[in-house]
Amino acid sequence: KMPNMPLLSIVIPTKNRYTYLENLLSSLLENPHKNFEIIVSDNSDSNSEFLAFIDNYRHDNRLNYFYYSGWLSVVDNCNLGVERASGEFVCMLGDDDGILIDNCLSLCLFLLNNNLDAALVNVIPYSWPDITHAIWGSALSGRFENKTYTYKAFKLTTEKELKKVCNEGGAFGLGKLPKIYQGLISQQKLYELKKETNTYFPGPSPDMGNAVGISKYINQYVYVDIPCIISGQSYKSTGGQGSRKKHHGDIDEQKFLPKNTKQEWTKEIPLFWAGPTIYSESASKALIKTKNYKYSLNYLYLYACCLIYEKNYTSTVIEKMYERKTFFQKIGISVRVYGFVSFILVKRSINYIKNIYKYKISKKT
Repeated sequence: KMPNMPLLSIVIPTKNRYTYLENLLSSLLENPHKNFEIIVSDNSDSNSEFLAFIDNYRHDNRLNYFYYSGWLSVVDNCNLGVERASGEFVCMLGDDDGILIDNCLSLCLFLLNNNLDAALVNVIPYSWPDITHAIWGSALSGRFENKTYTYKAFKLTTEKELKKVCNEGGAFGLGKLPKIYQGLISQQKLYELKKETNTYFPGPSPDMGNAVGISKYINQYVYVDIPCIISGQSYKSTGGQGSRKKHHGDIDEQKFLPKNTKQEWTKEIPLFWAGPTIYSESASKALIKTKNYKYSLNYLYLYACCLIYEKNYTSTVIEKMYERKTFFQKIGISVRVYGFVSFILVKRSINYIKNIYKYKISKKT
């Protein structure tokens, strides 16, 4: 451990979203704790107005601000931020997220004292006032989700959690994998990932790429049921786009993706940008780049997910399902994919009923 090494580095990649960023920085820098640092990696079109805000904190050496003009991919911007981190543990946040810094620093000490390399927490979902939802309208706007916490820690294993994510084709996100985004990862394990892959984010979606990649180097880690990180959804975020059913499009049109994303796209994955496909692609790339060949993705589950949630691309998905397959292979694939479709629809119905209770009934109380 280096002298004067902070316990925690909070990395915040950002672009053209100063309203959210200023809110997050203000709340962090009002805290008297000195044992953390903030690294802001800013790729906004212009930062001239933001410099006045930064100037208010010029004497606070916890804030490290770096501005990069010109085009960067989201992966580049995240890498540049993490590269500057010097803390024992690193947490990456979106600029519309939040963090309860006292609890987070206590958790870092817990990890340090118990020789653990990573932690997940039970995040607190928050919808910014500018959010709208395709189904729930403005019912989510400005809303924290009420949770009760047990303050208990549970050990997890990457083998079990990575198997779950792969069985779903990566389509439903990170599950309970260790992760730098809204989680805590030790600097040492991040170094090991970077050494092998030359990046902290070996996939075009930084959160999934990092989670699947870092799993190669971590065996046991903990899930801690405490209020610690606020997961924000705002109008401009990918979560906000998903709420409005706008989280899809041609890969070429997603200017934040690495430039070679389309050329290197995995042949089994339908060629369009959406939550399920970019997560699956990122998981696939992370497994390859870390040489973690023990695991493989269930692409049939991905196809089922796309048939339900990405109806605009049904023909593209079906074409990919049956590509270079014999008649009898097509029958077998159909049976399995539509079996997964039925399973996902049942889960979706259960979630829908839960959400009716959450967003309608609880709104009245």
